[in-house]
Amino acid sequence: MERRRSTNSERHELELDTAELAKLMFAGLWPVLLVGGGATTILAGWFAHRLSDHELRGWAWALGVLSLLRLAIALWYEAKANKAITSKQIDRVRWWFSVFTLLYCLSFSGTTLYAFAQHYGPFSFLCALGTFMLCGGLSGRIGLSPHVLHLAGGVMLAALSAGLFLLPLQVTRIGVVLIACYGMVFYESTKRQYQLLVNQVRNLRTLRGLAERDALTGLYNRRHIETSLKAIGSIGSGFGLLFLDLDQFKAVNDTYGHAVGDTVLRQVATRLLTAVRAQDIVARFGGDEFAILLTSKASHEDAEQIARRINGSIAKPFLIDGHILTLGASIGIKMSDGIHGDGQKEFQMADEALYLAKKSGRGTFRFATT
Repeated sequence: MERRRSTNSERHELELDTAELAKLMFAGLWPVLLVGGGATTILAGWFAHRLSDHELRGWAWALGVLSLLRLAIALWYEAKANKAITSKQIDRVRWWFSVFTLLYCLSFSGTTLYAFAQHYGPFSFLCALGTFMLCGGLSGRIGLSPHVLHLAGGVMLAALSAGLFLLPLQVTRIGVVLIACYGMVFYESTKRQYQLLVNQVRNLRTLRGLAERDALTGLYNRRHIETSLKAIGSIGSGFGLLFLDLDQFKAVNDTYGHAVGDTVLRQVATRLLTAVRAQDIVARFGGDEFAILLTSKASHEDAEQIARRINGSIAKPFLIDGHILTLGASIGIKMSDGIHGDGQKEFQMADEALYLAKKSGRGTFRFATT
């Protein structure tokens, strides 16, 4: 069981890394692909026309088609960047982009070899220059993963080395050695850069997690609830919002001290987590105020069942430092078929429903009237 939990945690960590790396990789990528792919295709096509070479024209077409496919993927991701994208979609996008990138590099390698074998001159020089520029571009888009980078870069550098061997000049042997040295540097630098970027992504995610967590209970805080509401609003999904206030908590603090009060809050947090569904979000707003965001299009019946479970759970006595403490919970509920604006209206209506619950005698729940 422990190993399974560890495996699930590692898988979740890897999915988060993938999402963050994809975001970094595709950020501002489409203009680069448009200019780079367009320039490569146009130059290859122009030389094919000038040299009246039909085979070279075929390579130019291959470069053009693959450039458009890579550009289409980057534009799609750019359009979806501010919306909810599932981990499966991210994996699929990265996979197809990696495939088209490898095919593009293979096509460029074929063009380079053909240029050195058939048309040594300015076009060969441009292919050699393009190889190093493409390798530099690949290392800048480290989110592809080191394996794709090393394979793509290795293919292009190998093609350039083979092209140089086709030339009769002795100095080309020196060029091959230099390319081999560059290849080793490319391999080591991209491998290290990838690991550094993964560590950076994880550190930033840890810091964001700390910024959205309550230090005492470990629950989420108000900021995370607000962020989650915006995410739900972007996909137009319904939700439920529960505001919860502990009854008689002030008396516990005044009678037994804040240390006991803090222990109560931590135990309340545990009970709330067991009362909600796995996909719901529990947060502490401060003091004895909590909030629960019911996601996945929660129904009125779902909210009522959860509220009853919470009331029953909190009503059970708390045994702390030999003291038996009895508390209750008042709950205000706002159901919504979709968020409008920044969610403050939903917050206000849930708070008003909580006030009605307290007026009704505490230890109960009330729905907001729409």
